[in-house]
Amino acid sequence: MSDAKETAPAVPLPDDLRNLLGKLKVSADDPLLLVLAWHWQRIDGERDKIKEGTLELKAILDNRLERINGAAKVMDEVLGHLEGLSNVLAKSPSLLSQQFDKELQEHVRTAIAATDHLTAQIHTLTATGGKALRRVRWTTWTAAFLSGFATGTMFLPWIAFHFFSRS
Repeated sequence: MSDAKETAPAVPLPDDLRNLLGKLKVSADDPLLLVLAWHWQRIDGERDKIKEGTLELKAILDNRLERINGAAKVMDEVLGHLEGLSNVLAKSPSLLSQQFDKELQEHVRTAIAATDHLTAQIHTLTATGGKALRRVRWTTWTAAFLSGFATGTMFLPWIAFHFFSRS
């Protein structure tokens, strides 16, 4: 096994795997090289799926941030109405009951409607964001489990072959 040709694999392998196998001086006629190369490429594919999931989550969160900005604008409107109410109350506290029916009732209704609308948007936002986050977590854990399981099922026979075939 002193020649480089004896340790070089006969199948096309990714560069990082080829370097690792060269350092470990694995024989080119090892029967598990094809399976190992296939599994190595599957793991790289799972990394791509995780990146795609991250991009999906980013797109979902960007949409949610736009909704939050809209909700912040609604809150600014509510704050403006409440400041107007505070100013009117400070000017004429004795005529409060008469003026409330005439002037402030519409402002209070507008503020309540805006607050109800904002509450509905926040409930929708948290429910949808939670579902997306659970989906990404499930996908990530599933990919990690399947990658580990596949690695274990391939390395155990390979290790057993190397330990018990040279007796």
